[in-house]
Amino acid sequence: MQTPLAIGLLSIIPGLGFLQLGQFKRALISFSIVFSSTIIALFFIFTSYDYLCGIFIQISFVVWVSQIYFAVQTANTLNKQIIGATNAIQEVIPSTPPLNSSLHERSIFKIRDTVSQQLNLGEHLTHAIMAQCMPTLGSHLFLGALAFLQMRTYHIGLLENSSLIMIEHDFNGKPADAKRIPFQNVKATQFKKGLLMDKLILDLGEKKPINLQVSFRLRESTQAIFSALQNPAAG
Repeated sequence: MQTPLAIGLLSIIPGLGFLQLGQFKRALISFSIVFSSTIIALFFIFTSYDYLCGIFIQISFVVWVSQIYFAVQTANTLNKQIIGATNAIQEVIPSTPPLNSSLHERSIFKIRDTVSQQLNLGEHLTHAIMAQCMPTLGSHLFLGALAFLQMRTYHIGLLENSSLIMIEHDFNGKPADAKRIPFQNVKATQFKKGLLMDKLILDLGEKKPINLQVSFRLRESTQAIFSALQNPAAG
């Protein structure tokens, strides 16, 4: 097991934390972006375009901090998998959508396929959505560009056994954890329609509710999930 603290300290040198975790591609990308951005910034110091120096310094800094954060998160996830604290995740192998399906139909098929591949034997999916948990305004004001580190992507499925499956993705867009949430564990829920993005708020009894942004194109499934949570006896 690699301790997150050790990985974080190693990541002060861009990419070294990922290298220690055996993730060579991520290590190379992290080092290349930070190194190249810094070199470009130094180059612009001695030109008439010195204002570009600040831009590339900011890019270098954001990527440097981000790769430290994500390396630590990766170490945490790997350690949880080793000790069994994280639910088993199946590698998602994309299925082929039906021929002649529209772009919207393909999107829905992909979402349902991602959730379906994480189901156990006997579980049946009725509706599925993809949602983002976005940084708050306070985070943007306090952290600036680094606020994106708080963004989370989820696939959420409504199951026939009066429960939800909530799949959290890592920063590469791959499933990292899957939780099954019985309806009785959802303390409160809200649904608000938006022009482009709808809002689904789930209170799971934790420190703060999960505020999810869902595309209006998935409104039918979002409303179905909300209705099932509002009327658990019917679900």
